[in-house]
Amino acid sequence: VFHLMESRRLAGDVKPNEQVYNSFMKALTNDHVKQLVPKLQLLYRTMKRLYNEGDRGVQPTVFTYNTILNACAFSATKGDDEKATALETAISLFNEMRNSEEFIDHVTFGTLLRCSALIPSNTKREAFIKATFEECRKKGYFSDYVLRDLTTMASEDLWRSLLELGPYDSIEGYVFPHSWSSSIPRQHTKRKHQGSKGRRKPRFRH
Repeated sequence: VFHLMESRRLAGDVKPNEQVYNSFMKALTNDHVKQLVPKLQLLYRTMKRLYNEGDRGVQPTVFTYNTILNACAFSATKGDDEKATALETAISLFNEMRNSEEFIDHVTFGTLLRCSALIPSNTKREAFIKATFEECRKKGYFSDYVLRDLTTMASEDLWRSLLELGPYDSIEGYVFPHSWSSSIPRQHTKRKHQGSKGRRKPRFRH
């Protein structure tokens, strides 16, 4: 399909934009095709090349980056070589995303947490999770989505430590500081936040 689209584009019959490429990436991910990450890398490099050549309609967006990160996370069930490629891609892509805040959102951090499953070493995996969490809250992108993936991917001891919850504190009704989600548009926040004064109570709403 990609080669057909490229041949039609080169012939001037079609001019696929960023949404077309993103939809194609998402379809490949949903179909769990073989060598998924390298194929998405090829599409991504094509988008960047065309954009640099002057086609402004194919500029990669946060949706492009998050789709590739999601494909990397899906690779956790693959063989060691594919997992290593996916991890390298996820880290490289995220480092590129850091250069522009418009390419990062709360989905980025939740998906990056899921990419921790690609790391074979427990110690390195938990260090990766901790670093991702710290950057997420400092940049103001913490959300219910991120909280869900944090408690799924991290050991209970780690996520309790990061959220400053004691061993007997319930996560039911947990409320995090407003500053942790300050960069998220209001319509994407589902919970009330604790103000700057006082210690937050361990309350969590599903």
